[in-house]
Amino acid sequence: MIPVFTIRDKNILSSKIEIYLYRIINSFILSSLILLFLTGILIAMWYYPTEEMAYYSILFIRNNVYFGDTLLIIHRISSDILIIATILHILLTIRRCNTGSWLSGILMFYVLILFIFTGYLMRWDYVGYTSVKIASNILRDLPFIGEYLKKILLFGDDISSITLLRYYVLHVLILPAILAYLFKRHISEEFLKLEENLGLILISMGIILNLSLLYTYEEPIEIQEGKDIVKPYWLFLWLYYIDYKIGNVNPDFNFIPGLILIALAIYILIFPYIKKRNTKYSYLSLFLILLILFVLSILSLLISFNTTSTT
Repeated sequence: MIPVFTIRDKNILSSKIEIYLYRIINSFILSSLILLFLTGILIAMWYYPTEEMAYYSILFIRNNVYFGDTLLIIHRISSDILIIATILHILLTIRRCNTGSWLSGILMFYVLILFIFTGYLMRWDYVGYTSVKIASNILRDLPFIGEYLKKILLFGDDISSITLLRYYVLHVLILPAILAYLFKRHISEEFLKLEENLGLILISMGIILNLSLLYTYEEPIEIQEGKDIVKPYWLFLWLYYIDYKIGNVNPDFNFIPGLILIALAIYILIFPYIKKRNTKYSYLSLFLILLILFVLSILSLLISFNTTSTT
């Protein structure tokens, strides 16, 4: 396996610059995970995963818990940094990762996406509710299996208190256990030598905390009809825009965004098995796909700061 921090094999990373980038990116990954774990525990102390109390428990944390607003902001910023750092980690090691490390790493990334998805609904406000609803509708439009996928995603025909409760269980119990298992399979023993990288970890953690000071937690909006604010998670905002535009032109083709998403997820996961030969061109094609998706996500994030979308 590829060591997470200390790189001694010159065949893994070819230059000192790559090694330093690798260490920096992974220090951000570890720092984000630590902050998410700590803030998540504190937030869970006041969170109630019920339809009646979920929204108001978030308000209570913001308004009545000391530094509650800061806790929520750090939790949000850490999750964004974790996703960005993980994508950069994949782009940096895409040509040098063996099959086992690739599978565990990509599965970890998909688990992180599920963390974001379940966490969005746990806010139980209008933005979180509609974001999950839009995602389920994108899957619903897939031919033949769409309705089944939606029921699996929502644990029923539509979003309900059961969905919220089961997303909470996934978020705080099942997904952390799966992530810990994959993380253990993905890393090497070099990861345990934190004394060599403690400085980087502390610096990256300080950067994340300082970024949190620049962020203002968005005012939650109660779930109700008639609102025009829709903000899916930035990583998939581009996909929502595609779905929205296709729906305006011809709703019969609304299955395309869901098909793109599933095809990409499967292609990226099984890439080591489907490449015909180990050439730089096969790796370059996947690198470009991931890079384009990442750029589209960042552009969508920047656009979302200045515009609002309608359902």
